[in-house]
Amino acid sequence: MKPTKFLILLLSVILLASIISLVVFDSVLYLKYLLAVIALFTLIDLISLRRSHPLAVSRHVPAVMALHQQSEVSLSFSNESDRNTKILIYDGIPNHIENIDEFPQLLLVPAHTTVKVEYFVLPDKRGDFTFGDCSTRLFGFFGLLTKSVNFSLSDNVKVFPDYIPIIEYAILKTNMRTNLMGIHSINKRGDGIDFKELRAYREGDSLRQIDWKSTSRQNRTISREYQVERDQSFIFLLDCGHRMNSLEDSLTHFDHVLNAMLLTSYIALKQGDAVGYVAFGGDKLKWKTPAKGMGCFNRLLEDIYNIQPTHKATDFLSMAETLPKLHRKSATVILLTNIRDNDSIEIIPAVKYLSRYYQIIVASIVENTVDNEIKKMPVSFDDALTKAATIQYTKSRQKVINKIKTNNLRLIDIPAKQLPVALANEYLAFKGK
Repeated sequence: MKPTKFLILLLSVILLASIISLVVFDSVLYLKYLLAVIALFTLIDLISLRRSHPLAVSRHVPAVMALHQQSEVSLSFSNESDRNTKILIYDGIPNHIENIDEFPQLLLVPAHTTVKVEYFVLPDKRGDFTFGDCSTRLFGFFGLLTKSVNFSLSDNVKVFPDYIPIIEYAILKTNMRTNLMGIHSINKRGDGIDFKELRAYREGDSLRQIDWKSTSRQNRTISREYQVERDQSFIFLLDCGHRMNSLEDSLTHFDHVLNAMLLTSYIALKQGDAVGYVAFGGDKLKWKTPAKGMGCFNRLLEDIYNIQPTHKATDFLSMAETLPKLHRKSATVILLTNIRDNDSIEIIPAVKYLSRYYQIIVASIVENTVDNEIKKMPVSFDDALTKAATIQYTKSRQKVINKIKTNNLRLIDIPAKQLPVALANEYLAFKGK
């Protein structure tokens, strides 16, 4: 049991009034009666709170949340007693899930009524989390005392990478308006390299589409219909090393490359291609064999949502030597990383080795902090040294980028926020080459 602020304030006022009355009137008799009344009310509060509490509590939490996207959580309080119950609520929100609404919340639950409290949370990290007990403070009949009551609740939630852009893409794709996201579809009639069917010539068909043998036999112009090549395999190489812990727009670089991988994977699976991945850079390499079908996308989300970047250096050469042993068939490999100034020692030999077995796309994040540092006007000697070192870093990094380009490898080097759309367009361009 604890006294409320109201009771403490009331007793403080009586104490002050008693001192003044004693000094001025040399009597505190009427204050004794007032104190006795307050004591009686406090005793009634004490008795009412000693009885078993009349509340039942339940919580609804979505099983899955998206990183940096608001999700709604609700608490239901059922009062089976014959009197109204006033409570103060503290919910057991886990670390890395931010409560947007204020807690504690004051709530009045009328007799024989269920009241629902809804609030919003914002996850700032992927993985598994548990909402714990709901703690409350019950107020006595007169609100002079409170009693702490803990409701044993446990709700598990998975925080996935931000899949909202994929939902947006699916909606826009239905309406043939993916260009609003910056994604340029290649799935036009007649495009691609795989033969689909013969049909009558249509205005706009290219000369390469005309089937001259069929045209001579049928005495009318016949065109070949092509479609984008299907049944290709795409393997994403996820760099989980220390470099991917860098923050950009409230997300780690690893979160950004996961978003890019998921959007491109969704499009690839829709196109009929197979998608797999290798997560490397930690103690243990994680491998998922390429698989087809939209059902694979949910399994992919379940697989990668709790992969975290480590604080260890990435061994690109070891990964390059391991992958051909894991996947002996032809495939297109997409390396997702953050190229640094000293990467010519490892990344370039690694991608050269992989290019013997696969087609390679390298997707790298350009750090905005580096560009911002170069644009800053130095105001001190230390600032000038920092800017000079940053410029030198940028030049060394560009040499690595140029070496990758000279090996005829497809390369994306772009700020983190633009990577998902850029990688999706690179995939579509690759399919339509």
